[in-house]
Amino acid sequence: MDTGKESSNLDYYNTLARQHLALLLLNPDPVERVALMKKFGNFFNLSLAQTPPGYYDGLRPDGTAWRHDGNYPGYSFPAFNGAAQVVYMLKDSPFAVSADGRANLKRAMMAAWNYSNPSIGLGLAGRHPFRPYGVKDFSESFKWLALTGNPETGDTLDEELASTYLQVTGRAAAESQAIFGRQLEPMPLPEGHWTYNGGAFGIHRYNDKMVTLKAYNKDVWSSEIYYRDNRYGRYQSHGAVQIKPFGDQTEYGFAQEGWDWNRNPGATTIHLPLDQLNSPITHTLMLRGSESFSGSSNLEGQYGLFAFKHKAPGHLDRFDGSFVARKSTMAIDNRLIMLGSDISNRTSKYPTETTLFQHGIAEKSADLWVNGKKVEQLPFSATLKAGDWLIDGHDNGYYVIKGDEVNVRRQHQTSRHDKTMKPTEGDFSVAWINHGKAPSDAGYEYLVLMDTTPEAMARLADDMKAGKKPYDVLRKDANAHVIKDNATQVTGYVAFSGGSFKEGVVSSISREAMVMTRPISDTEMTISAVTTDLGLTKETMPATLDIAVTIKGAWKAAEMNDKVKVASSGDSTSLVFSSYFGIPAEVKLIKVR
Repeated sequence: MDTGKESSNLDYYNTLARQHLALLLLNPDPVERVALMKKFGNFFNLSLAQTPPGYYDGLRPDGTAWRHDGNYPGYSFPAFNGAAQVVYMLKDSPFAVSADGRANLKRAMMAAWNYSNPSIGLGLAGRHPFRPYGVKDFSESFKWLALTGNPETGDTLDEELASTYLQVTGRAAAESQAIFGRQLEPMPLPEGHWTYNGGAFGIHRYNDKMVTLKAYNKDVWSSEIYYRDNRYGRYQSHGAVQIKPFGDQTEYGFAQEGWDWNRNPGATTIHLPLDQLNSPITHTLMLRGSESFSGSSNLEGQYGLFAFKHKAPGHLDRFDGSFVARKSTMAIDNRLIMLGSDISNRTSKYPTETTLFQHGIAEKSADLWVNGKKVEQLPFSATLKAGDWLIDGHDNGYYVIKGDEVNVRRQHQTSRHDKTMKPTEGDFSVAWINHGKAPSDAGYEYLVLMDTTPEAMARLADDMKAGKKPYDVLRKDANAHVIKDNATQVTGYVAFSGGSFKEGVVSSISREAMVMTRPISDTEMTISAVTTDLGLTKETMPATLDIAVTIKGAWKAAEMNDKVKVASSGDSTSLVFSSYFGIPAEVKLIKVR
């Protein structure tokens, strides 16, 4: 029970912590029992409160929870159960867990609430892509931790956790008095945007939809592949953007019978036969990238930006080391602005594709609309071009702006099981952009509207043809993507490398980073910045990394901010953002002159 870098083992919380506590309490010697309990309480507290170095197990400052060298809900969700129960059993005793330890556990649990709907997206599922891990797996933990009190205010009940418990378990407000001794309303589903660069992903939520935007980089592995698990999981984090309605994922067609493993929604991939897609490593492959930059950012907790700077590994069989791509997504309310550029590789035998969507044809995902016509026949095949639109079975509309041919299918698909590799089959709706074989500097641009209708998509098409775009792409090349949303005036800068900018208010960004700006008025604006580089190695603690940003005009900070230094000189202002563990730093600025 000495705290060190291996003390925050998630499997310990899940499988042994409660049993360990029981063994100590069974000690017949009261003096030894108290001494052991004191040591156990201190050990358990520190194991929850610490940020472990490198890739070791434990809770991270952005809310991710690491096992197997990365954020892993398949291990963390069961761990939350054990940890919350132990914290509850120790409360109001001399061995109680401190506010810091409880705050860390709460942060991880509330993050999991954000990235579950009520189950997680495919990109976060580790080696079990269609095992629906979700908040219901640790629902009672919200109650136990709520009853230990609020670690920030000192209140004897954490009302945020308690209200979340009511929602997750489907309990009404009338039941809260009996459970918590207070009248509370169930927590509404979260809305907004969250950044979890400890897992190289962002979460955007609108109404009851959850969008998981997933990448990988040098710190975050792409997928976990075992000798008998997830054999075709190469593209799990390939800049994937999955829109998941609330509810049972199988009812919405996210099931593996017939699933095309090459076509994860939003991902850009080389479409390979399954024997070529199968991992070349017979046992474990947890591939990290050579690039440090890929992940997510946000502004005001509401607007999101996502980037994937891809370079395939050149040291593995069946991988094309020449495969590169630049991908970005801006997420604003119900709009996802999808950009791709510099998509290139030398694979001349198989096509490169960007998938718009793929889902099984099920009771809640049967509809398909193409340019205003409802499609019910199966099989169905169509090829679209710029200016065309479609709506998938989840009421998400896709308007094609730029790209190669867009293929739409309602079809019977055959595939293989990710574990047994036995044949599977099912009926699916799917759409993808075909970039062709061995593409050179290919790209795409399309707009997604969630919770839309054929009438709304038809109006959008008319507006687009009349030049009334809801957004503008100000730049799209190998060095940067810059997008401006016209409704909110939010501008997102994805700097794939540091350099100068002519677009918007930003003049320069010193390194690979994401910068977001929003004018509040003529004299006020908010700005955030982050680099997805976690600044760590396998054994070291994360480092704080500075991002220097120059903007036009003379500005000052509206209030003191220890994460952002602001200095104006003449008609420009220099800002230095301190980026720690991929958590965006943000400041409100006031114009000086």
